[in-house]
Amino acid sequence: WKMFDNLRRSLVAPMSLAWVLLALFGVGVSPWAALALVLAAFSAGPLMGAAAGFSTTRDDIARLPFYRQALTDLLRALCAGLWLGAQLLQQALMALDAIGRALYRMAVSRRLLLQWTTAAAAQAAARSSLAELARAHWQEPAAALLLLAALLLGATPYPALATALCLLWAAAPVWTWWVSRERPARVDAALPAADQACLHSVARDTWRLFERCIGPQDNHLPPDNLQIVPHDIVAHRTSPTNIGLYLLSAACARAFGWIGTEELLERLEATLATLQRLQRHRGHFLNWYDTESAAPLLPMYLSTVDSGNLSGHLLALAQACLELVPAPHDPGAAQQAQARARQRLAPLLALRTDRAPGQRDSLRLALADHRACVRSARRDAQAAARGGAAAAAQRLQTVARQCERLAWEPDFHFLYHRKRNLLHIGYRVAEQQLDASFYDLLASESRLTSLLAIAKGDVPVRHWTALGRPFYAVGTQAGLRSWSGSMFEYLM
Repeated sequence: WKMFDNLRRSLVAPMSLAWVLLALFGVGVSPWAALALVLAAFSAGPLMGAAAGFSTTRDDIARLPFYRQALTDLLRALCAGLWLGAQLLQQALMALDAIGRALYRMAVSRRLLLQWTTAAAAQAAARSSLAELARAHWQEPAAALLLLAALLLGATPYPALATALCLLWAAAPVWTWWVSRERPARVDAALPAADQACLHSVARDTWRLFERCIGPQDNHLPPDNLQIVPHDIVAHRTSPTNIGLYLLSAACARAFGWIGTEELLERLEATLATLQRLQRHRGHFLNWYDTESAAPLLPMYLSTVDSGNLSGHLLALAQACLELVPAPHDPGAAQQAQARARQRLAPLLALRTDRAPGQRDSLRLALADHRACVRSARRDAQAAARGGAAAAAQRLQTVARQCERLAWEPDFHFLYHRKRNLLHIGYRVAEQQLDASFYDLLASESRLTSLLAIAKGDVPVRHWTALGRPFYAVGTQAGLRSWSGSMFEYLM
């Protein structure tokens, strides 16, 4: 029955066109009724389905997005019916051409019975310029003008409606061109200069933590935190996530121009050398290390999400290093950073002796930041003058290879539960026991780990679909539920 239904549908456009033309000649029903029935034939099914979308059997839904989507579906179905009405002549000619070709090949020539064009080939051959569409579809305007002439010569009782419909059908290539235009990429509005300066200041202050707290005494590992009230206390412990974020921050500091390539390489090489010495389990770094002794903290625990974070950050760092290879000592970023530093210093220096204690601290820190940036840029300039670009490029490539090797070494397969298709939260090394809990939500900090494990082939793709996506309603809005609703879970 499906084959007969397809044959029936191939006659809808030609028969609809014939009925509208007969109505315009004054035969049968009014042309307005004919047009209404033709539009119903094209869009009644989609319209009824869209209208049914307004009904719901649940009370705990976010009404605004629900009804917005239902209204969108209704408008889409209505516009689709109007579009098919505007393309009625073109659709009818295409159907008649296909019917004629099929009957001729089956009954007369018996050739090209299996000729067909794939969707990919048709898409590749498609042209969207107005001139090309006009050349390819010249038959529609010609047929529309012939029909208009026939209607006017036949003394149609509805000359105005006949003229409007025929001109609408004659312009089918124009409508096709208009909806086929490439939409220009959206250009987001730039942040105001004051907001950009504020964000740059926050980022520079954040980088100062790593400048201040990372050095040989901590094996070039970042601290977990720095407490400054009531006095400075550095937490001499670190995690894989802390290490990964520090390494990415170093790459960002180079991109912002706060440090040069020579200092970046020193930092990365020192930290990677420490990572080579740290105790691991099946390629995974453990959850906590003492930064002063580089020993794992007890009880030794392997955190799935921390391990995935570090691997993802190492891969991103490798690409950042490779981007610097063509021009390792490019001074552009450092020059911009120094210009921004001068802009930041200008209002503080203008105050002279009228500075508040907080402003004096800000001036002292800003001056120290500026001097550090100048020193690092000078090192790059000296290295470039000595012809050290090739050596720096080689070191960057070596660092990138080390990062990629460390990133792909962890084995996530043994952390995967095959029946539940989820990753365990972690693994207790001393007990050799997997944690009984799982990461089961998409909106969690384990999302990067899941993507990495799938890309690596350690877990199947169905793991991604097994992650829960529970929604909840807040008034008229809908939200994606996480464990605790923290931005950490959504952003990580």
